[in-house]
Amino acid sequence: MSFKSASENNLFQFSFFKDFVLIQNIQKEKDVILEINSFGAVKILDAMDNVPKSIKIIRGYGIFGLIKLISGYYIIVITERIREGFVDNKIIYRVAKTEIYKIGFSDLLTPRQSSCEKGFLENIKLCLNIKNYYFSYNYDLTNSLQSQRHSDLNYFSWENANSEFFFNSYLCHPLILASNELPRIENFILPVINGYFMTKKILIKNTELTVTLITRRSKNNQGARFFCRGVDKDGNVANYAETEQILEFYSFGNQESEKFGLRQNEKCSVSLSLLQIRGSAPFKWAQVICGKYKPKLIVDSFNADGFIKHTKKILHNYNKVAVINLVDKKKYEMPIAIEFQRLVDTNNLENLTYFHYDFHSESKKNKLYKKDDLLEQTLQDILSNFGCYRKINYETPRIIELQQGIARTNCMDCLDRTNVIQSKLAFMWIQNELRHYGLILPSETFSDFSEAEYILRNLWADNADFLSLAYSGTPALKTDITRTGIRTLKGAFSDGLNSALRYFIGCYYDGFRQDSIDIFFGKYRVPILYTSDYDFKTTLIKRVTNTIYPYSLAYILNWPTLAPYLYSIHVTNPMSELELPTPYSINMKKPLGKIK
Repeated sequence: MSFKSASENNLFQFSFFKDFVLIQNIQKEKDVILEINSFGAVKILDAMDNVPKSIKIIRGYGIFGLIKLISGYYIIVITERIREGFVDNKIIYRVAKTEIYKIGFSDLLTPRQSSCEKGFLENIKLCLNIKNYYFSYNYDLTNSLQSQRHSDLNYFSWENANSEFFFNSYLCHPLILASNELPRIENFILPVINGYFMTKKILIKNTELTVTLITRRSKNNQGARFFCRGVDKDGNVANYAETEQILEFYSFGNQESEKFGLRQNEKCSVSLSLLQIRGSAPFKWAQVICGKYKPKLIVDSFNADGFIKHTKKILHNYNKVAVINLVDKKKYEMPIAIEFQRLVDTNNLENLTYFHYDFHSESKKNKLYKKDDLLEQTLQDILSNFGCYRKINYETPRIIELQQGIARTNCMDCLDRTNVIQSKLAFMWIQNELRHYGLILPSETFSDFSEAEYILRNLWADNADFLSLAYSGTPALKTDITRTGIRTLKGAFSDGLNSALRYFIGCYYDGFRQDSIDIFFGKYRVPILYTSDYDFKTTLIKRVTNTIYPYSLAYILNWPTLAPYLYSIHVTNPMSELELPTPYSINMKKPLGKIK
């Protein structure tokens, strides 16, 4: 089974009973009824016969997932959705609202347990309140166009999802587990991505083009900004994301575009896609909050395993990788620059190139806003060497070219500077393609079409804000460069305010946010009928052994003035009552998607 019909026709009814909930798609496949009880057991019913009267009935647009708390399982329901656009004529939605409902009704909790349960629910709600979740009933948002080329685009199944970007996969685990024996559950499993999606129409002369921007944030090594840096033991880097820019239009072939598969003077639909990735510097490092605006920077220079695992993984997925490192070459960020260069030089991995561009230093010279020959030549070389995904469609679709490598960009947070350079590469790519297909003259630039440029600039700036809010808690910095192409006084003032807000959030709020993320992704799992007290302000004392240095406890709890006292707690009783399991993983039926 799969979602084949129009994606509007998916409305689910959730009927709650004393010990279970029944779920039914009331617009299609009404004969398939899903039952989930308070212990997470799943089964399929063929009819509503002999079912008692329900206690409550609600309607929604899909199951976001299931989460086990103290009293049993809760179900997270997508209750509101917003249509954001189309890809390949498939509707893409943004999750506008979710609700969490208890499955069954338990009165067994003590007052203390009830209080803790409310705290856990607040954790989950915090993660759900980020307004950048997207889904489709019949398009695989977890995979790029190139990764989907072997799939039947008229047959969508969660089994084809890329596990890296299947953001709610842990929450869907009870359904995924049951689907091995109950295949009809398939249509209730809805992969959701976290990141950004938007599609816009632009006009170049007399040709209308559709530009789509999709960013998929990885579910691995998730955390708040100062809690989650570098690489973990499995090679997953913090704030890792894949961004895909899609360009779709109709073209009449000319002599110049024949090399791209077009026939002269025949109308043809063209689909192009360019992928980029971002992610934290791939080795162990941390920033220890100590009350200063710039936290203490610590780099572990004695372990290359994470770097090798991460690099081999992205080489496996994308064939070739061009690293663009944007950190400062001097002062505070210099240790990151030195260690990254050292690891690249000493490991000598094939198909990996490295380019260090000191963004701040070059910006001071005003090069970034004018023409920087070295940067532009490097980006053009990346586009020339790696190409992009090209598909044309006359009578039948035909793939003309595959992207053969990827640009991997990073700065410290992989937010602000990273987005400026990624958007620059994306603009250069669009300009190249418009020339290839004869839509603009070789002497013309994309900037000559101010309305189209304005739309694309704002797409990339909004993308920056969405990703920054998820990781740092504030909108992105330097978006004035992305939106206007220059540094502005208003942009500098806005950056100052957001920088101050980031400092406050990092010091006094991100501890609770990290707790929430750990529960959301199953790094901490609540046992049923949990009996121990749960103190949200001290939970992370027990997880500090996962950090590089014990004294980063001060940073973990965000209370720098308590550092000596907290350090003594960690040394004398490092794990205390709370045992945190290793990060949860699911054996997906399809491995990470490859670009080739």
